[in-house]
Amino acid sequence: MPGSFADQVRHEPGRLRIAFSRRPADGHRVHADCLAALDDAVGLLAGLGHELVEADLPGLTPDVGDAIGTAYGAYVSWILAYWIRELGREPLTRAYWEHGLRLTGGDYLLAVTTLQHFARTTARFLSPFDTWLTPTLAQPPLLLGEMTSTEDEPLRAAERSAPFVAFPAVVANITGVPAMSVPLYWSGSGLPIGVHFLGRVGDEATLLRLAAQLEHARPWADRRPDRPATPTWHDPAAGASLEEGPSP
Repeated sequence: MPGSFADQVRHEPGRLRIAFSRRPADGHRVHADCLAALDDAVGLLAGLGHELVEADLPGLTPDVGDAIGTAYGAYVSWILAYWIRELGREPLTRAYWEHGLRLTGGDYLLAVTTLQHFARTTARFLSPFDTWLTPTLAQPPLLLGEMTSTEDEPLRAAERSAPFVAFPAVVANITGVPAMSVPLYWSGSGLPIGVHFLGRVGDEATLLRLAAQLEHARPWADRRPDRPATPTWHDPAAGASLEEGPSP
């Protein structure tokens, strides 16, 4: 990519061919707010002159999900074998570690082969498009504690997240292609609902240019919650109380 990432936001993206999908990878129900965010983004992009084509990503089958679990288990068992005494084990991490201990080298290599095959399928799917648009998540943000594993239910976080992360934002992790989540839509209760753009291999420039165009068309820097997450902080030097805490 010529130039720096920062340079790209100063350039227009041109007219892009954007695929989009309403269908989650695993068939879970999609919340109406998440679909509304997608439809809103499709309308905004069409208004900016881009071509929108509805298309579902092929190849995201159950064996890919199984391969992800195998790869995670093998990785966690490898890294914890060294650090186990220093780090301890959270329930979900322990569950992946124990799963990894039961895996063979053949299991791991088969999982890697499955994920590599899926990465090539994704690259072929993206070849006629500049980017692929979906909701970032299938459900609005969860309440604190809803994805916490326990000693009795070590896989609770993974199981609870399945319908929440039903759209394949994880595809970027599997394939290494660039991706971005953009806060273009807010629910009726004031929660940001993201839409997700998956780019082609090595084409960060298109996403950065598109992000700049979208932020210009639909600014979000001024969107602040009515109730800040941080408590009021008093700055003795300024002699005033600030709504936000000090910068790290």
